[in-house]
Formats: sequence, structure tokens, C-alpha cells
Amino acid sequence: MALACDAWDRVEDNIWAIAKHIDALRGQQRWGVGTIEQAFRGYQAYLPAPKEDRHGEGWWTALHISSTATPQEVEAAYRKLAAYYHPDSPTGNEQMMVIINQAISDARKEFKSS
Repeated sequence: MALACDAWDRVEDNIWAIAKHIDALRGQQRWGVGTIEQAFRGYQAYLPAPKEDRHGEGWWTALHISSTATPQEVEAAYRKLAAYYHPDSPTGNEQMMVIINQAISDARKEFKSS
């Protein structure tokens, strides 16, 4: 894992900023407001789920709605699932979040093109 920082003009200042960032992360863990794993989860690259992970079904299957749903119904279904599966929630599931994010992206593209 690498932390990049180029906000400052001098290398020493950038290293100092990274050290302070790590210190803040350790403080969060020490004070019980989060874990290092949760903090670094935000630095991971999230890639769209491969099509085979979605069992070859359309976006409506991932969002648990009908393929004839209105854009408003699609957005409501997405918000409900995103709240449930968001990695910061107690019921969080990163893989499901990737799948529903890809599903809403596909749905929005489909509605935009029609």
C-alpha cells in the first residue's frame, strides 16, 4: 500500500503530511471510531463486477426490480440497496456494492439513450 502526497513544495513537507495522516488513522483506531482496514478500504480501486458475476442478467436483476421499472423506481431501489450494502454500514458488502453501482450505471445509460 502506498500513500501519495504532492501537495507541498518540499519532499520533507510531503513526508510530514503522510506521517500526520497515518497518525490520524492510528488515532481513529485507538479511539474506537474505525479500523485501519476500514480507512484503507477507501484507497482500493473498485472495478466493475465482471458480467459473469451478475449471472448474465440485466441491471434490473441486480437492483431487485422489474425490467419495466420507471427511472424513479430504479433510483429508489438503488438508494435502498446502496444504504444496505454500503461498506460503511454494519451490513456492508463491497462486492454487492460494486455490482449495484454497475447496475445503476447501466440503467442510467439505458434510460439516457432511450
